Amino acid sequence: MKAYSFFYVGLGNVVFKLNYRIINAMPARTKRYLVERMLGGLWTDENSLDLTHTITSTGEIRNINDANLKSEAGVFTGESVIMTKGVNLGELGIPTDSLGSMRRGFRNWFTNGGIDLMEAVEDGNPRALELSRKLGTNLEARTLRTLVHEYIHWRSLKETSMATIIDAVSWRVELDQSVFAEASHRVGGIGRRLNEDTINYISENKDEIVKNMSEAQGAESILYDLATHGYFLSLYYPAMISVLMEPVAWALVEDDLVKEKEKYLDYYFSYLSAKSRHIAEEILDRSVEYLKDGTRTSLVEACRRALDFPLKEAESERLIGEVNPSEATSQLERAHGLLRDRFLKSLEGRVEVETRRNKSFRKSIVYATKKTAHNPFSLDIVMENLEPAIYGLSMMTSRFAKLALDRPSFLVYSRSPDGDPVILVYDISSPHIMSKDSYTKGGFFSTQVGKPIYRLMDMVGDVGYTLVPSLLILYYSSFVGKVDDEIILKQLVNLGFPIRFFDPSGYKSYLRLVKKILDGSFSEWKSLYSSLITEGNGFQDFMDYWLSLIEELGPASRFLYSEQGMQS
Repeated sequence: MKAYSFFYVGLGNVVFKLNYRIINAMPARTKRYLVERMLGGLWTDENSLDLTHTITSTGEIRNINDANLKSEAGVFTGESVIMTKGVNLGELGIPTDSLGSMRRGFRNWFTNGGIDLMEAVEDGNPRALELSRKLGTNLEARTLRTLVHEYIHWRSLKETSMATIIDAVSWRVELDQSVFAEASHRVGGIGRRLNEDTINYISENKDEIVKNMSEAQGAESILYDLATHGYFLSLYYPAMISVLMEPVAWALVEDDLVKEKEKYLDYYFSYLSAKSRHIAEEILDRSVEYLKDGTRTSLVEACRRALDFPLKEAESERLIGEVNPSEATSQLERAHGLLRDRFLKSLEGRVEVETRRNKSFRKSIVYATKKTAHNPFSLDIVMENLEPAIYGLSMMTSRFAKLALDRPSFLVYSRSPDGDPVILVYDISSPHIMSKDSYTKGGFFSTQVGKPIYRLMDMVGDVGYTLVPSLLILYYSSFVGKVDDEIILKQLVNLGFPIRFFDPSGYKSYLRLVKKILDGSFSEWKSLYSSLITEGNGFQDFMDYWLSLIEELGPASRFLYSEQGMQS
C-alpha cells in the first residue's frame, strides 16, 4: 500500500473515532438531529457532478445486452475487479490448505507486490520475473492473465471523466436500492433475511406490502430513479466504453483473441451496429500496430485520455446523460465514433481532457445522494448502524479531494478445502474485510442483518440486493419473442451465477423461473420495464412482479444479487 493510502485511511479513522464517541454519548433525539444536520451539510448541489440522467423514448426499446467488459472468468464493474470462474489461487502462490490461509494469503499477495506484478506484466517490464518469483506466481497462469486483463480496464478508466460518471451512477444505484429496501422493511414489514419466514410473510401479505409501499415517503420516485440509473449503469455505459477498452486490453495481453479477432469481435460486439463493430476492429488494429513501435504504457494512457472527455461537450452531443432506448444503437454509434477519434488523436499527441476539479470523488458521491439524502429511511439506516455509518462517512470525506475510482478492489469467488463457497476480498478502503463472510478486529458486523459490513446494503438486508437483478430480468424478459432465445438465456443464466455458486439446489428453482420466462409466462409484465424507465409509472405492478419473483425463488433469492457497479 502506498504511503498516501495509509494517510487517508488514518485520517478517516481519526475523524470516525471523534465523531462516533461524541455522537454516541448524546440522547437519542439529539443524536438523530445532529446526524441529520451532518448528512445534510455534506451534500450540496454546488459540489455535485453537473449532469442529469434522463430517458426518453419514441418507440420500442432496443436490445443492447452485451458481454459487458467480461473475459471468460472475470468482470470489471468500474468499482471492482471480480473473478468468478476457473480461479486457481495456487497458480498465484496463495496457500489453499485452509480457509484462513486462503484469506490471509489473498490479502498478502496484493500487499506484498501483486499489483506491482500485474502492472509489470501489463507494461512488459522485465521486473515481472523478479516479482513473480517473490510471490510464487506462475507468469503463464490463466488466473494471472485474467487478473491483468481486468486490471487493464481499471487503469484505462481510472481518474477520467467517464470514471466520474460511472462512480456517481454506481453509488446512486447503491443508495437508491438501499433506501428502497429500508422502506420495504420498515413500511412493508419484510424481514431483513430472505429465509422461509420472510418468504411466507411475503406470500401471505403481498397485497398489504404493495399498498403500504405505495404510501411510503419517496419510495415510488426512488424506484423510478433506480430504474433509470440502472439502465445507464448496467446497459448503456458498458456498451459505450467496451468498444475502446476491450480491444486495447486484447492488444496488450490477449494474443489468442487478436489472432481470431473476427470470432471475438462478433462475440463481444454483434449486439451493436455494424458501424460500432467496425470501430472496435479499427481500434484493435491500430492498437496492435502501435505496439510494434510504441510503448505499452502509452497505449493505456491514450485510452485513458480518450475516456477523459470534457463533460459539457459530450452532454451537448447527447452522448451521455440522456438516452432514447429505442435509438440506443445509433446513439452508441456516435459515442463510439467520439471515443475512436479521441483515441487515435491521443496516440499521435494530446487531446482536451476534463478539469481535475470536475472529477473529484466528492462530485460523484454528492450526485449519488441527490435522490435519497433527505429521505427519512436514509437516516434510519444511519441511526441503526451509527458506528459503521460514521466510519463510512469519515472515509468518504477523507477522499473528497481525490479523483473517482482512484483505487481498485478485488473480489474472487473461490472454495475452501472443504468445498464451501467463499468470496475473498482485497479492498484498501475496507482493510478489515478479508472475505464477504469474515472480518478482522476493527471491522463492523450488522446485528440487524447478521453479516459483516462490506458495502452499504450489508447494513440493510438481503432483499435490497435483489432489486438490480430483478430489473435486469425484467429487461431481458421484455425481449422474449423478439430476439433469439439463446441470447436471453445466456444473460439470465449469467444473472443467476451467484445462486448456482452458493446454492446449487436453489439454482434449480432459478432455472425453472428462466424456463417460465422463455415460455412466455411472464408476458403480463412484458412492457413493465419500458413503463418504469420511459414513463415513470408502473410502481404497483413492479412491486407485484418483484415480490412474485422472490416468492418463486424462495430462500435462494438471497443470492440473487450483483456487486456494486456495471453488471449485466
